[in-house]
Amino acid sequence: MEQLPDAALVMVMQYLNRNDLFTCRLVCKRLGAVAVHPNAWRGRSHMYCNSTAFRACPVLRIAPCLNYLEIHMLSEEMFQCCQLMLATTRCAVRSVAVSLSGSERGVLRLAALLLRRQEALGGLRAVKIELCEEDENGDDASVLLATVASMPDLKRLVVAGITANKPNLVSHYFTSSSLEYFECELRPESASFCTFIIAAHANALQEVDLAGRPMEWICSSSTSLAPLLAGLPNLRKLRSRMLPGLEALADSTSLRELSLVVRPADQPGVGGAAALLSRAKQLRAVTLE
Repeated sequence: MEQLPDAALVMVMQYLNRNDLFTCRLVCKRLGAVAVHPNAWRGRSHMYCNSTAFRACPVLRIAPCLNYLEIHMLSEEMFQCCQLMLATTRCAVRSVAVSLSGSERGVLRLAALLLRRQEALGGLRAVKIELCEEDENGDDASVLLATVASMPDLKRLVVAGITANKPNLVSHYFTSSSLEYFECELRPESASFCTFIIAAHANALQEVDLAGRPMEWICSSSTSLAPLLAGLPNLRKLRSRMLPGLEALADSTSLRELSLVVRPADQPGVGGAAALLSRAKQLRAVTLE
């Protein structure tokens, strides 16, 4: 084994499980160094929930990077031991998915802490945040939304269940558009957030999903979104409720796939949707849900 180059050892370690990699660190100095080589960890994914939260600390402390990290933060108490590690880890994660309980005070701010640290490490490209229970503290939701809205290097953003009447988004500044995929459950409370994200990343967005879960809220008040979507130069795929003013998308030269989620509450938008379908010659696939 002494004759094997480090590159060959790294290739072998890509097939070892996490515990075996940790063990290699204790065998000898050379294996210990190879065991924390970025290529040995780059393609790995890890998931942690309340019952296994304590296992996140060794990975976040030792691993140099991860491809995907999924954390279910349903109780702040279970993650108290990891708060410092979440804020100081050097493990750069490419994609982070966080499930949260809005009834647990402080959990949303803890998620924001995790995302801020990953942004600082420079490798974060995809974020998914999902609220599993209603948020009893709107300020925490605002902090979390403002955190993800201020990340200029993201390629993919999915937001489900989290709303805030007045997220503090005005102060954030983007040097360039980066987001290519945006998915958010459009509701009256989240309309301003959706508008901000779409406007900030207008030059990069290629896929937008604003439908979310089946809801009967009336979307006729969201009058600014359709013209904004129509102005996206690279939009290829759109899934949306029948927003007022959808006919403006008929002039989009890039849109190829359209999915319309039809609800009785969207009656005011029927005319615009019909005009879009009759005039849009560039569409290659249309779905009515």
